[in-house]
Amino acid sequence: MKICFISNLYPPETLGGAELYLEKIVKKISEDKKNQIIIITANQKFSFKTLIEEKGNIKIYRLWPFNLYSLTTKRKYNFIFKLIWHLIDLWNPFVYFTIKKILKKEKPEIVHTHNFTSLSFSIFSAIKSLKIPLIYTCHDYYLLCPYTNLVCPLTGWRFKKTPPFFCQWYRRITRKILKNKIDVALFPSKFVMNLHLKNGFFISSHRILLPFGITPLFFSLSDISLTFLCVSQLAPHKGVGVLIKAYKLLKEPKPKLLIVGEGLERKKLEKMANDDKNIIFLGRLSYSELEKKYQEAGVVIIPSLAPETFSFVMFEAMASGKLVIASRIGALAEYIKDSENGLLFEPGNINQLKEILEKILLNPDLIKKISENAFQFAQEFTFEKHCQKLIKIYRKII
Repeated sequence: MKICFISNLYPPETLGGAELYLEKIVKKISEDKKNQIIIITANQKFSFKTLIEEKGNIKIYRLWPFNLYSLTTKRKYNFIFKLIWHLIDLWNPFVYFTIKKILKKEKPEIVHTHNFTSLSFSIFSAIKSLKIPLIYTCHDYYLLCPYTNLVCPLTGWRFKKTPPFFCQWYRRITRKILKNKIDVALFPSKFVMNLHLKNGFFISSHRILLPFGITPLFFSLSDISLTFLCVSQLAPHKGVGVLIKAYKLLKEPKPKLLIVGEGLERKKLEKMANDDKNIIFLGRLSYSELEKKYQEAGVVIIPSLAPETFSFVMFEAMASGKLVIASRIGALAEYIKDSENGLLFEPGNINQLKEILEKILLNPDLIKKISENAFQFAQEFTFEKHCQKLIKIYRKII
């Protein structure tokens, strides 16, 4: 097979889990030397020339999209710059012609697109103009929301079923650009699939529910720890402030709360913690360092205010034998069955989260029971099984 992957970022340039997931997929498929892999991604540094890297049967093209700034530096710019950036990102002619030229040269049998913010919607037009079969994996909500996560200052960083007028306008434009261009759409959860269908996307596409696969960091149920762990970007929509407020309402003595991750809200959250010695901010950790924290913890908390499309943290925790407490929203509420393989609370409800934390502190056996169920549930979502299903989809389309 000759497959072209298109992603706005590819390691060593990363911002989230999507690009790390793609790297794992590429490594797995490239193990078969008969397969040829082409990767088209955005260069994060200005360059007139498209950079090309070759590693065995993998070839990587890194192009500068000729926009105002790179994806990894967007936080530095004001609203006006960002507005212009997004207007260019709706349909970037430079990206269109550059990607079309690469595809003509490489002649892949199939193109699989992932996150494309900064490469613009023009990539879909370039692919379909050459009549190459096109698969799109829906990692986020960029088709529906320029913020990609369905929450923003206009919604008060909370998910609302009726989007602001600006988002409704934005969806009309993106829907028109994308119409009839996706052959196969892959979704990590039913929530993501149904929300896009409700908004008129992928009506003519073949739609497949394909949850992402995870690799357990480790597994242990021998010693149940009461240490709390939160692995999250420190941003308003992730709800870490809700967790800190609920935690501070607990009576002493209380277990440690470990917070892994970085983001613009870190200083605000540290101030909210108010020098509580039990709340420990660890910053961004490597996988090996994160594994140690999973081993140390017994409870993993995901307090999102925005609907997650999947949640690698949730499944990694489950597969590692940990109790997951999460917001009742998006994919979290879809995969967690309350009191069976995890515990759910209403997004942003500080008192309800506090009551759940008190409940498990008084009943450690509950942690063990639910953790065992979670471990069994997570076995259906391994990376190996995911890859097998994905390769089968490729072969069927080709």
